[in-house]
Amino acid sequence: EECLNNKNTEVAVALEPHGYVATMNEPPADEPGEDAHSRLLRQAQNEVRWFERNYAPHAESVDPVRLTTTALATKISREYISFVVRTWIPKTVSALYLKMRSCNVDVTQLGVPASPGNLHGQASAQLL
Repeated sequence: EECLNNKNTEVAVALEPHGYVATMNEPPADEPGEDAHSRLLRQAQNEVRWFERNYAPHAESVDPVRLTTTALATKISREYISFVVRTWIPKTVSALYLKMRSCNVDVTQLGVPASPGNLHGQASAQLL
């Protein structure tokens, strides 16, 4: 708990700007005939029980939202979305806008196509 509060500067890791997430992902013992999906579900249940038994009751300053692999996946997802919104989207919108302007210049240089109503002779006959 002292490390999570960054009180001991010798072993503390900077928690800013992302904070921490605590996980316990020790794989459970193999069960005969158990598939990988069932084992992962059992591992997730074991993780929750482990924190309930060993960690959460003793640490008043630990936020329960920061415990388990589910919290880790949520945190990674939020950080990724934040990164995309801050970096990728603005750059992509800017690149698309520049490309659109470039295409508009090209279209202007090509000129306006003839209207079908202004066609005469064979060109007009082919439309019918």
